[in-house]
Amino acid sequence: MTMDARAALPEYIRQAFHASEGESQRLGVAWDYGWKVGNVVFSTVLSPNRAVWSARLREKLQVEQLRVSQPVRSTDSRFMNAGWRANVFIEGEPAARADEVVSAAVRLDTALSQLETPEPLREVDAGDAFSVADRAAWSEDPVAVATGLFQRDSGLDGFEAVQARTRRALAMRMIHSIAPRLEHVDADVQVCHADAFGTTLFSGTQVPALSDVVPVVRPFGYSAAIAAFDALVLQSVDEGILRRYMHIPNFDQLVLRAATYRLMLHGTLAEAKTNSSSKLEQAAEAALRGALPQ
Repeated sequence: MTMDARAALPEYIRQAFHASEGESQRLGVAWDYGWKVGNVVFSTVLSPNRAVWSARLREKLQVEQLRVSQPVRSTDSRFMNAGWRANVFIEGEPAARADEVVSAAVRLDTALSQLETPEPLREVDAGDAFSVADRAAWSEDPVAVATGLFQRDSGLDGFEAVQARTRRALAMRMIHSIAPRLEHVDADVQVCHADAFGTTLFSGTQVPALSDVVPVVRPFGYSAAIAAFDALVLQSVDEGILRRYMHIPNFDQLVLRAATYRLMLHGTLAEAKTNSSSKLEQAAEAALRGALPQ
């Protein structure tokens, strides 16, 4: 959701999670545009099952050289209440430190590889656009799936509808370019993080921190692949980052799937930014070059 679409923090939610007295402060995308009260951040939940699993994971997760935001339980010991969740605030801000983020994502995947993969996480959540886009990106025929998704009514009118069609045309063109290069990744799957670049925070000389883990079931290294691709989109690094992490098994293919995932979202999310199309296209072209035989 966009920041404008986020709900105001209800008083009963503050009480349900034992929030301290005081002003609430709106935070940015790294905290899902949530509200900070004291040292607790409240945010609305898009996918309840994944949000609860993420909370259970982070409650005990230990990752080398990485701080992880802990969930806060409500008065009845739940991780979620009326569509809201709460997490402990960690000092830090997102930064254009792409290699550090990707390295942290590799360490995260190493820790997550030791965990069992819950069956519910393997299933697509039809009500979650991110889950739908992930399944589409990893399908056997992403072009056909994208065609079906992009033909759906965007629900927009006027100029916004025109922009949506423009985004879909760009996404479709790039998916057509990527699809012939996609190969089956013969590797075990595990829980990975679908937004490491957007949730990794830096504060002074402290080790990086994670504000959240967005669970997705894919091969080892996918967290790093999405982070590297997102860094390219945001132009915080050059495409040399793809070569620096080619030691990760199947990294070229993981990056192409990450690119396809972001393109699927660009064509389906109503709040996607049309002015980011050129950056997304450039990053996808870099991913294609990175997948060329050396």
